[in-house]
Amino acid sequence: MIALARPQSAKAELLSIYDKETLANIAQHGCASGVASQHIYNTQCLAFYENHKDMIEDEFFCIYGEDWITEMNLKCSSIDELIVKIVWAYIEHIAFQVTEDIETA
Repeated sequence: MIALARPQSAKAELLSIYDKETLANIAQHGCASGVASQHIYNTQCLAFYENHKDMIEDEFFCIYGEDWITEMNLKCSSIDELIVKIVWAYIEHIAFQVTEDIETA
């Protein structure tokens, strides 16, 4: 029997890419500042979204409800721009979680 590798969660992937200091910088300055160095370019964000869209969408659905895209008030001129902003919002969300966990520990 061949064991299939379970895909890494979106959060786990981010935690494997960014250390706590970088996540703190992301939480403070946002992804648009360029501090999320592995998610600067559209192609990087689109690939991350494609790999983790169900997890990302589920997370924002739990936070904002079924109208989560509207609730996030993401102004975009293209689908690619929308996806980049969703990925950045997700990365910033994880960065805030990690930063909060560090501060309360």
